[in-house]
Parts: sequence; C-alpha cells; structure tokens
Amino acid sequence: KSVADAAGFERDKKRILHYSNLDEKNSIIAHALIECAIELKKIDPDIEIIIAGKGRDFDALTAKVTTQNARSGEKIVKLIGASYELDALVALSDIYVGSSRGAIYASKYKKPVIVADSKGYEGIADLENVERLMDLNFMSDNKTSFSRTRLLAEIKSVLLMDAKQKKEIVEK
Repeated sequence: KSVADAAGFERDKKRILHYSNLDEKNSIIAHALIECAIELKKIDPDIEIIIAGKGRDFDALTAKVTTQNARSGEKIVKLIGASYELDALVALSDIYVGSSRGAIYASKYKKPVIVADSKGYEGIADLENVERLMDLNFMSDNKTSFSRTRLLAEIKSVLLMDAKQKKEIVEK
C-alpha cells in the first residue's frame, strides 16, 4: 500500500504539508493552517491540507480539524500523526509550510516552501532570500513575527503561480 493510500490522501489534490513537533509552543503554524482551510479551499477547490507530527497539542488540533472540516462540509484538513516518513510526505506534497528538515526536503524535491515556525516567519523561499535561509538552516531568526494573514496571502500567491513561476522559485 502506498503512503498516499495509507494516509488517506485523495487523488488529484494539491497538498499543503506541515510536519512538526505538535506541542503547544510549536503548533502555531498547524493551528493557522487549520484556521485558513476554508479560505484556501475558496482559492483552490482541490486543496488538501496535511498536518503531520505528534505532541501534547495533538488533541486540541484534532478538535480544531474536526470542527473546521464540519464547517466546510468536507475533509479539507487531515491530521495524520507521525506514522509516515517526512521524506515520503514531502514528495507527495505541492507546497511545504514549515521549517528546518521539512523545508530542506521540500527544496530537494523542488517544492515551493514557505518558511514559518514558532520562532517567526520568513516567507516564501526564493532567489532573494535563499542564501540567508540556507545560513539559518531554513529556520526563522526571530526577526519577523508570525502572521496568519501573511501566511494566507503567500499560500494564495503560490497557488496562483503558473508552472514557470513555480519553477523559478524552486530551481535555486
């Protein structure tokens, strides 16, 4: 059975992936993605948000996912735990939102990356900031606070990019 089948991924969906330690102090990005799910679905009806990881905030995230999916009338967000290898999940995703190892894997697979974590917000990894992000090991340096509004705008920007624009931001 493939990872996509085992995790319950729907075919022909655009996946936004976030994988992290889901403790209270680290789950701000997961919460924001869940909160943005319905707005993202309006931008692109083929969205599937995958949140993977484990931690002490898992139950609160599960409740939020259940509520948001019920509000939308469909299963937009999937909280899949930590049973799957990060590398395999990144390979199946279209956009990675997070930092560190997941962002590095996403770069390896030439997926657009939005660098955000509990320490701050760096935004879309592109030619303008990739050298700096590499120096930071694709993590935030605390200079820019996380913004759900900016995250939503930048995911929307990536979703609306054509293939040529996406290729330009991931090639480096």
